[in-house]
Amino acid sequence: MVVQDRSPMKKIQPPTEKKEERQCIALYEQVGCVVIKFSQAQKAQQTAGIADLLVLCPSLKTSWWHEVKRRQGPEYYKIQHGQSFHQEVFEQNVRSVGMTYIIGPLSAAKDKLVELGVLSSIR
Repeated sequence: MVVQDRSPMKKIQPPTEKKEERQCIALYEQVGCVVIKFSQAQKAQQTAGIADLLVLCPSLKTSWWHEVKRRQGPEYYKIQHGQSFHQEVFEQNVRSVGMTYIIGPLSAAKDKLVELGVLSSIR
């Protein structure tokens, strides 16, 4: 007789935003990008809402802003991590002058690098 486990799936915590940020920076640097980090653990005297990372890709002569957020999905506990009002304003200003702004976890960084042809679409 086979007994099936009928207990609900255990949800796990997604990686912290800081861990996601470190993983994004490592990936960007691995493919030759230069990363300027703006995120601060304490209150800083900088533009309100500025994105966490400015990524410069010298080999392609391009750059973009990356606002890092935690992973989400059905396997994780629900985490609230939408943009603040100031982050939304910053994104609008960046896009209004034709600059690229991405938001999300490590997968967003991978998607951007795939889009640029720097990284294979096979993950």
